[in-house]
This record gives sequence, C-alpha cells and structure tokens, in this order.
Amino acid sequence: MCGIFAYLNYLTEVDRQTIADILTNGLKRLEYRGYDSAGLAIDGDNDKEVLIYKEVGKVASLRKLIEEQKQINWNKTFVSHCGMAHTRWATHGQPSP
Repeated sequence: MCGIFAYLNYLTEVDRQTIADILTNGLKRLEYRGYDSAGLAIDGDNDKEVLIYKEVGKVASLRKLIEEQKQINWNKTFVSHCGMAHTRWATHGQPSP
C-alpha cells in the first residue's frame, strides 16, 4: 500500500528543516502500511524550484538521505509552503529510487 502525507503552512513562517521533519514524521506514522520506498518534495530556493528526495527502504533511510544534504540551507524560512511526502509499494518489478 502507498501512503501520502502533505503539510501546508500559510502566512506562518516555518524553516525548511521543520517542514522536512513534519513530513518525515507524518510518513513515520504511516509506516505500518507496508512499503518499499519513501520520498518527499519541498520548495527550493528559487521560484518554481522543487527539491525531491527519494530512497529505497524505510523512512529512516529517507531521513538519513536528507541529513546528508549539507549543501541545502535547512534554516531558510518560508511564509507559505506546501510539501508532500509519500511511501510506495512496488506492485510489480523491483523497487527503484
């Protein structure tokens, strides 16, 4: 089964790290559903830029991948932002990142 979790802040300043934490915590709560990979999408630094992170494995693997992204400014704040995270289960074939 797949799980989807989204987070939207509107006219409330929130930093990118908090947004990523909220999204991965949301996925963690869906972990019982069975899946083989996880990912999330959050706003980048420029208009229409989206940062996408995906990883084969559990939410912990996705969190580790995000923590390794040292070039990203995780303290950047957004007054309005929409982020989405998902878990997926490959119904046929091998899981792919």
